[in-house]
Amino acid sequence: MDFLYDNSMGCLFCIKTFKTKKPRLSRLPVRARDTDFYLRYEYVNPYVYEAVVCPHCAMAFTDKFAPLSDRSRAILQDSYIKQAQQEDFSGPRSLEQGIRSLKLALICASLISESPPVFTGLCMRIAWLNRELGNQAEELQFLKRAYDAYAYIYSEVRFDEFKISESNLLHMLAELSCRLNEPDRARKWFGSLFMLNDQDYRFLNEARDRWLDYKETLKK
Repeated sequence: MDFLYDNSMGCLFCIKTFKTKKPRLSRLPVRARDTDFYLRYEYVNPYVYEAVVCPHCAMAFTDKFAPLSDRSRAILQDSYIKQAQQEDFSGPRSLEQGIRSLKLALICASLISESPPVFTGLCMRIAWLNRELGNQAEELQFLKRAYDAYAYIYSEVRFDEFKISESNLLHMLAELSCRLNEPDRARKWFGSLFMLNDQDYRFLNEARDRWLDYKETLKK
């Protein structure tokens, strides 16, 4: 069965079209889900293909990026495009190539000040692929960057603008605190989540179980 197909893309920067591989998600059963919502698929890891890299100008982006303003184009031209080296991401990718493409997209996102949800999404995916490779140090590095961005969103109270619920945000802050071995922060964020008691949040019971499990690990 063919789990990948060729998808035509238009580059956000140079506007030229190119083909890139995309996974057929309907053919990829989910075999497991980690507590930080990393979905583990059978056959192909779709996160490897989430960032696309233009073969013409080398800009890397995802479908979450906003259209480029003139100012963003100028920044990318001076700080990224001029120095970028052409790399081939058009075929099937390894985990390492997936990480590389996501890191390039993260560079572009940082330069043009993409929204925090785009930034957190890229950091989480880089962390997840490093988890698959057993690169714990780099996984934790990018989980920390994601945590900082989630904390910024929470401090700004911009849930509606960023289309993330307060419950989901608190859950992610608590979960990442556990993974970063920050028990005081985990206690704080889980406490805020449980106090909110959002009965419409479908992962509330799962969060309670996670906190109980994490407290048990602290006793060992």
